[in-house]
Amino acid sequence: MKRKIFIFILIVLSFSLFSCKDKINDSNNNQGGDSSNNEEELIPSEVIYTGYYEKMTGNFNNFFDTLNDITVKNHTHEASYSEIWTILQESDAYDENNVECLYTGRLIPKSDRDGSSSSAIVWNREHVWAKSHGFNNQKYAAYADAHHLRASEKNINSARNNSYFDEVSNGNSDIYGNTWTSDVFEPRDEVKGDVARMLFYMVTRYHDSELTLTLDNTGNYPSQDGNGTLGKLSTLVKWHYEDPVDEKEEKRNDVVAKYQGNRNPYIDHPEFVYYLYEEESEKIGITEENVLDKVKGNVDEDDTIETLIKDIESLRNVTITLDMEATLNKLQTRYDALSPSDKTKVTNYDLLVEKINELNALKGYVSKTYDLSKAPGNANSYLKNTTFVVDGLEFYASNHGTGAGFILGANSNNYYADIDPKYNVGNWSKYSVLKFKYDNLSSISFEVTNKYSGINGVSLLYSSNDSKYEEVYSFESFEIGEKLFYDFSNSKTGYFVLVVYGTQPRLAIDSFTLTTKGN
Repeated sequence: MKRKIFIFILIVLSFSLFSCKDKINDSNNNQGGDSSNNEEELIPSEVIYTGYYEKMTGNFNNFFDTLNDITVKNHTHEASYSEIWTILQESDAYDENNVECLYTGRLIPKSDRDGSSSSAIVWNREHVWAKSHGFNNQKYAAYADAHHLRASEKNINSARNNSYFDEVSNGNSDIYGNTWTSDVFEPRDEVKGDVARMLFYMVTRYHDSELTLTLDNTGNYPSQDGNGTLGKLSTLVKWHYEDPVDEKEEKRNDVVAKYQGNRNPYIDHPEFVYYLYEEESEKIGITEENVLDKVKGNVDEDDTIETLIKDIESLRNVTITLDMEATLNKLQTRYDALSPSDKTKVTNYDLLVEKINELNALKGYVSKTYDLSKAPGNANSYLKNTTFVVDGLEFYASNHGTGAGFILGANSNNYYADIDPKYNVGNWSKYSVLKFKYDNLSSISFEVTNKYSGINGVSLLYSSNDSKYEEVYSFESFEIGEKLFYDFSNSKTGYFVLVVYGTQPRLAIDSFTLTTKGN
């Protein structure tokens, strides 16, 4: 996969009949390209940048002013604060219907905006650079600059308030990984780099304006209105390298640029952070010679996704034989190693499952898929302590509904938590279960067709006699559209339970597939 931020210009020096230097223009008219020759890797200050960043070529001694000029001059449209709702619905979209909360990762319907929805969970416009720290008035372009405005669940936005960004050793915490005190906020690991790059953008973009936006290493946490200091610089630089740019962040940069005209250069070229904060980078072992390697965190991961898709696709017209087991297991292992969001990008995973099932059939295994949408009930009337039969298999559900597929659990108005404690091996305060009995079960797989706010995870339990249960596996992190899979090392006969747990645990599962070892 061709990645924009790491495509540096190739310079080939030849000393045979003549000398030449090739310049490769950026196909998106905004990036440089990956540069190397046969002898050594180029350092960024030797790169020839074209298109949007062409002024950076040869200007690394005047780095900050040059980048400020590029960022300001290309900011051709200053959005109104009301327009930010529209921009965020696109820039922070998880899918067609939902936005993704910055600090929690929760999916919230786009229509559930703060002030325009009666839903218990709403999202609002989070100023990552708190507006009280330098521009508490809509007359400033920074107030509605979408490069630092993010969709955020209202409650966590209030908890963050206008706090200074730094690491927190003792403070409040939540299930998502955020920690905070009355003055300091440390976001979850998955977005620490995102936060840092947004703040670096703000320092660069508004350097020559009437605002004074700064980051420093004092560790003082000023909260008074008008103070333009918002984060501990050394911490933010560390976060930038620890949490590299990902594809989601790149796409967001593209969307905001479509509306505003300018881009966040530290997303396009994360190596620029070295030149912006050289001293802080050097203190944690980042040098000019190795900065390009240090910021390539997600290149291999994305290449792996593309390569995995191609490797799976190569099996499409292949007849599976027993000697292909190692190949299929390796593909499955590569898939399992991906993050939940990246698993959803493997669009032909069904083909791999199909081929694994073909192999299992050769080994004497049999797979059967159960359509849970056939269960009784509807989405507005959750059934409690119900036994029903689907495709010949008897199920017990402590609480479920159907309508838009099978939903295990219930909403806040119908929640029912008074269920048998023998299933509560994790000491969950609220949970719902789906139980069935099976012989010689080798594996279980199911697709998450929807998940709702308030679910913390899914666990698979087992008991040989329906009395004492043990947790076999816990799926604590997954995305809509992801296929969850567990393979028992030895086939088991007995009772199996899926548990959804959380504050309002609900999970939509249209069907799942059980594989058994035949006689």
